[in-house]
Amino acid sequence: MTRQPRSTPGPSACWTPSAGTKAFAGSKGLSRSWLPTGPTQAGCGWPATTNPLYERGAPDQRLLEVASQATYLDHGSLADRLVRPAAFQILPYLIGWVELEDLSLASLYPPIPPEEDKVLAICSSGMDSTTAAAYHLRRGQQVTLLHFDIGQRAAEREQEAVHEIAEALGVPVKVITTDLWKQFYSRSTLIDRTRPVRTGHYGQDGAELHHDWVDFRNTLLLAMAGGQADAQGFHTICLGTNLAESQAYADNVEELPRRFGELLPWGMRPYHQVVVSRPVGTLMKAEIIQLGDELEVPWKRTYSCYVGRRRHCGVCASC
Repeated sequence: MTRQPRSTPGPSACWTPSAGTKAFAGSKGLSRSWLPTGPTQAGCGWPATTNPLYERGAPDQRLLEVASQATYLDHGSLADRLVRPAAFQILPYLIGWVELEDLSLASLYPPIPPEEDKVLAICSSGMDSTTAAAYHLRRGQQVTLLHFDIGQRAAEREQEAVHEIAEALGVPVKVITTDLWKQFYSRSTLIDRTRPVRTGHYGQDGAELHHDWVDFRNTLLLAMAGGQADAQGFHTICLGTNLAESQAYADNVEELPRRFGELLPWGMRPYHQVVVSRPVGTLMKAEIIQLGDELEVPWKRTYSCYVGRRRHCGVCASC
């Protein structure tokens, strides 16, 4: 459940605990605060926090509970007074405001104009991720391409292509090289060069997932992109996953970047907001091509082959 803030109250509206009412603990050590609400106490609130908070309320009793997760799970005697025990989680860097019997939330992240939004676009050099990067560039955002050399067969050819794409789009490119999958002893045909890249019969009996799956790839790429975003002040991580490939690869489904985006506030430095964007997440290949044409994507610079030859092989799953 998402609640949109109506407004952000000013400091003068802050609630002062009255006698006999539990006051706030520290913003990171909040245990439990009971806020009586009503016409004379409109504008009750709680401090910002970097830890998750939970609230439960009894509107007919004009009572709101704000608690840490541990306290929320501990059903004390006061909790028995609640007529609606369902909890609403308050994410980090949100400030809550009680106005009579209503609750509104406001973000404590500083607003970022589009022209100042720095986008880190994970780009494999393929059509999907290139289109996703072009989408943010068209919106006037500051785009940097992020390419990963994870020891894949096509690493050299992909790096060449991603630099050509960056030049065509007029954006910088960052390459991160890692041997994690070599240390994992990955048996993916994209990593293990002793195993041939499979061709033909794709889409049958999960063939793509079985042969071309790279262990935990998108999750780890998002994590490394998160580190780069935190270190260099990026506000958006762009991913080129899409609806077509979600049918073959488990880490292309919408749920992964959505859940990862919810995790990011706990992994970033204070008050640095980073979100995950999937501009082509709900599109099939034909729709991505249509969008790319509108965005003037440099198709001739892209490279999508698993084999890594100068020209696309034409028979692998990606081709």
